[in-house]
Amino acid sequence: MRVFTIVGISGSGKTTVAEEVIRRLRARGLSVASAKSIACGRPGVERCLAGGGSPHSREPFTIDTPGSNSYRHRQAGSQLVVTRAERETAVLFQEELPFSRLLPFFEGYDFVVLEGDYDCPAPRIVTGWEPADVEERLNDLAFAVSGRAAAGRDRLGGLPAFDPADGEAMDALTRLILERVYEKLPDLDPDCCSLCGLGCRRLGAAILRGEARREDCRLSSPAVTLEVDGRKLPMAPFVQRILRNSALAVVRELDGYREGARVVIRVGGEGKP
Repeated sequence: MRVFTIVGISGSGKTTVAEEVIRRLRARGLSVASAKSIACGRPGVERCLAGGGSPHSREPFTIDTPGSNSYRHRQAGSQLVVTRAERETAVLFQEELPFSRLLPFFEGYDFVVLEGDYDCPAPRIVTGWEPADVEERLNDLAFAVSGRAAAGRDRLGGLPAFDPADGEAMDALTRLILERVYEKLPDLDPDCCSLCGLGCRRLGAAILRGEARREDCRLSSPAVTLEVDGRKLPMAPFVQRILRNSALAVVRELDGYREGARVVIRVGGEGKP
């Protein structure tokens, strides 16, 4: 799974850029999932208003419609509401989920496009109305600029700029995404794992600059793997050691064990191996 985010002020072209890029990735036969973050209206969040966002952006946003059956379920106290129809299924959590909890929904997709997500430490495309809008949203993971501010420009803020109204520019941006956006890193705290010498965020920034490779993440080939419902969970080195040592302490007492043997432990639910 390769993840990138498109951030910028309201009305600066985020959704247009997302549309153009998603369309081109799909045309290449790649599978794509996307998530739209509504940042405005949350307490203490002013970034969508910075540089000219409209006052109505402060109004609380909700997907559910007051008076609907699902809304009534939620008002009655249901903590997770699911609505199913012939062509779609909607899952309504009563909280803003962190990206780590959204990951299971994205399993199996080649690309995940996040629009408006400032929190996920993923490669970033920045949009804006004016250069100043772009500059204040640049960080070490930004690798391209687009949106209204990119019109008539080849570079902005030291990064390549791509006009979303220019089809050739969007083709070039898509090629850059395919070239630069790497498979998602584990996003572990540097105090838990810095085997690469940088930590996940700094390694990601170095990959975008062409100074490192995704393979430099030492957890790409871990000594111990853990799968839950078929999904491999990243583990910091000390967690791997705890799991390994705990398992071996038991297995060494069993007949048939030999030092250095490959050990596989399967834990299943009722009726499963």
